[in-house]
Amino acid sequence: MKERIEKFSNHLISQISTSKEDREVLEYGLHQSLIILLNLLSVLICGFFWKLLLFGLLLFLTLFFLRPYAGGFHADTEIRCYMVSIGIINLAMAGVKFINMSNSIMIILYMSSFLIIWKNAPVVNSINPLENIEILKYSQKAKRIIIGYSLIAGFGIYLQNSTIYEPIFYGILIAALSDLIGKYKYRENTAHKNILV
Repeated sequence: MKERIEKFSNHLISQISTSKEDREVLEYGLHQSLIILLNLLSVLICGFFWKLLLFGLLLFLTLFFLRPYAGGFHADTEIRCYMVSIGIINLAMAGVKFINMSNSIMIILYMSSFLIIWKNAPVVNSINPLENIEILKYSQKAKRIIIGYSLIAGFGIYLQNSTIYEPIFYGILIAALSDLIGKYKYRENTAHKNILV
């Protein structure tokens, strides 16, 4: 796939610019776009088979906007990342299908997950290192996102519409678990963050 992206980007860049830096940026952008599309398509296929297409799409979007700022566990290779991501999405769909959770348990888990993200985001790692100012900005952005998600989920609860609040619940739960696992995996990097915050 990388060779096709490179060939396509070389053709495209030759039409736009001759700069090597432009080509590298375009190759990276195309590669990331294809990875996102592959993940989205996979989530939609899983959602179709689970008969939870809208849930899958909304869960994908919840994680898509939160995970870059919350940080957390990252697989060591792209293929592992893809497999872990799709596996987690399927576990969430199984949870929706087979676990009948009481509202009080859901609220306790949600509030616990909210606090984990609030306290730990972003969980820094060696794959995507951040400067001190970036850590502060990412933390603030993650906090704003989870507050926004909480308001949307609260509105869904008020409307008694699980289509609105369930993807947010599972997205926040997944992000919090990712933060905890990442914090353990990257514990030498978290000492640097704790000095800052």
